[in-house]
Amino acid sequence: GLFFNFVFWGFGFLRMGTVAFTAQALGAGQRNEIRAVLARGLVLAGIVGLLLVVLQGPLATTILSLMGGSEGVTEAARSYFVIRLWSAPLVLANYVLLGWLVGQARAGLALLTQVAINVTNMAVTVLLVLILDYGIAGAAIAAIAGEAVGFVLGLGIAWLLNGRRLAVSLRELLDRDKLMHMMAVNRD
Repeated sequence: GLFFNFVFWGFGFLRMGTVAFTAQALGAGQRNEIRAVLARGLVLAGIVGLLLVVLQGPLATTILSLMGGSEGVTEAARSYFVIRLWSAPLVLANYVLLGWLVGQARAGLALLTQVAINVTNMAVTVLLVLILDYGIAGAAIAAIAGEAVGFVLGLGIAWLLNGRRLAVSLRELLDRDKLMHMMAVNRD
């Protein structure tokens, strides 16, 4: 769990940057840019999340060797890690969605999404761990389920807030200056 908190919060800029860029677009009355900020953030979250999934083998080996622990503990941690890491694209996408909602002063909807994530995680954990006895794997699957529910709910809210329209043009999505600014890359 500590690893996931550390790594996922390392990408907290996805949430905070999305808040700022969304609020700027909202203040400027740029409805298309509000959608583009969301789209850019989701694409970036997807790329980073998938990269973490692809690198799960080396990451697991490195992290588990640094943790130490008995063979049984290491195997349980490995099981949790390789399953839970599949939630990375969803967790990072949820950071973007939450930042996007907060950037539009929709904190109540952001809170609703967070509550849905946590309630789903708890309910699925009870089902998989306590009732079906899936153990540590069940806890990891429950975390993925919670993030998936949050992602679907967040996208649904975004779709409704944007008049049932989320599409942006490829030109808006791939605007180099805005992408670089979003990733806080100094081009000078």
